[in-house]
Amino acid sequence: MRLLLLVFLSISNFVFSQEVASITYTGLKRSKIEALQRLTLLQPGEPLQLEVLSADLRRLSNSAGIFHASYSLDTLPNGIHIVIELREGITRYPIALLGGLEDNFWWELGYEDQNWRGKGNTVTLLTRQVDGRLGGKIAYRQNYFRHHNWGFGLQLERYASQEPLYFGDEQIDYLYDNHNLGANWRYFFNPEEDIQFGYTYFQEDYAKVNTEQTPGPEARTEQKQLIRLGYHLRKLHYDLYQTSGFDLTLSSEIVLQPEESLPFYLLRVIWRRYHPVAEKGLFATRISLGYSTNKNTPFAPFVVDSRVNIRGSGNRVDRGTAAVVFNLEYRYLLFKKPWLSLQAVAFMDIGSWRNPGGGINDILEQENLKYFMGGGLRIISPKSQQAVLRVDYGYGLHPIGTNGIVVGLGQYF
Repeated sequence: MRLLLLVFLSISNFVFSQEVASITYTGLKRSKIEALQRLTLLQPGEPLQLEVLSADLRRLSNSAGIFHASYSLDTLPNGIHIVIELREGITRYPIALLGGLEDNFWWELGYEDQNWRGKGNTVTLLTRQVDGRLGGKIAYRQNYFRHHNWGFGLQLERYASQEPLYFGDEQIDYLYDNHNLGANWRYFFNPEEDIQFGYTYFQEDYAKVNTEQTPGPEARTEQKQLIRLGYHLRKLHYDLYQTSGFDLTLSSEIVLQPEESLPFYLLRVIWRRYHPVAEKGLFATRISLGYSTNKNTPFAPFVVDSRVNIRGSGNRVDRGTAAVVFNLEYRYLLFKKPWLSLQAVAFMDIGSWRNPGGGINDILEQENLKYFMGGGLRIISPKSQQAVLRVDYGYGLHPIGTNGIVVGLGQYF
C-alpha cells in the first residue's frame, strides 16, 4: 500500500511540475471558445497548477452558457495537454411570471438569452403589468468588449405601478411612472471581480388616485440623473442544488435633481453566503444594508416589497431612508431526476427601516420591524443554471397576519 502511494505521489509530482503544452475544449455547440478563454487564467507555456485549473473550471461552470465543466490530462513530449470537457446548458428562456396579494397583482412576460451569439452576452425583452398598469424593459449586456477587460450594458425601461406614499400616518395611493434610459461600463480585474460605473437619465411621474384626499400634491413630475459606482466580488461554486461560497456587492449612487442644490446619495451593501449541509441540504444567507440622504419625504428609496426582500409583505408597503434586511433559507432536495428535480425551502425574512427624516435608532424600533416566515418549492430543470421556478408563501409574525404568495424565476437570492 505504501509503495502504491509513493508511486502515485511520484506521478502526480511529475505531471504537475510540467508546463502546459496546449488546451482544447470539447462539447461546445453554441458557445464561442474565445468567450470562454477570457474566464481561464491557466495558459499554455505556464506550469500546470491544480488550484488554478480548479478555479478555471469553477468559473466556466458559473458562466451562463456552461452547465458543467471537467478536465482530463494527456502527457506529451513537450508538456501536458489539457482537455476541458464542457456541457452546455439552456440559456434561452421564456419569461412567464405572476404573483401578488389581494388587490395587488403583477405578471411578467418576455424573453431572455443569457448567451447571445454564444459570447456570454445577455439580451432581455420584457413586458410587465403591476396593479393593472403596463410597463416593459429592453436590456443588453456585453461582458467583454473587443477582447479587452471592459464591458458595457444598455437599458431602456418603463416601470408603471400604483405606489403607496406616506404623509405622516396617512397612506395616499399614486399612479407612478418611471421612464429611464441608462448605460453602464464594467472593468474586470479578473473573471470574478469587477467595478462598474453607470449613468441613467429618468423621469418620474406621480398622479394621485383619489384627488379628494388632501395630503400630498395631486401630480408631480421629476427629471433626474443617476450616477452609480459599484464593486462586485464573486467567490461562488455554482450548483443547482448545493452552491457554495460567497458573493459581495457594494454600490453607491448619486441622484442629481434640477430643483435641489445638493445631490441625493445612496449606499448599499449586499452579502450572500451559501453553505451545503450533508448531501441534500443547503443554508443560504443574505444580508442587505442600505443608507441614504435622510430627507422627510414620501419618496424614500428603500422599500418593503415581497419580490425584493420580505416575502408575503406586499408591493412597496413601506419606505425608509436606511434599511437592514436579513434573509435565511434552508433548502432541501426532495428528489432528483434527469429531467426534473424538486427542492423544498423554509425561510425567514427580517427587516427594519429608518423613517424618512427620523433617527438611525428607528431601525431598533419595534413598529418598523417586518418579520415573516414561510416555505416554498423549487421546480428545477437540470438542463440549465437558471431554469428554476420558485413558489413561496410568507406569513407575517410582525405585523401579524399579513401573508402572500411570491412566484419567480431563479432562486430568491
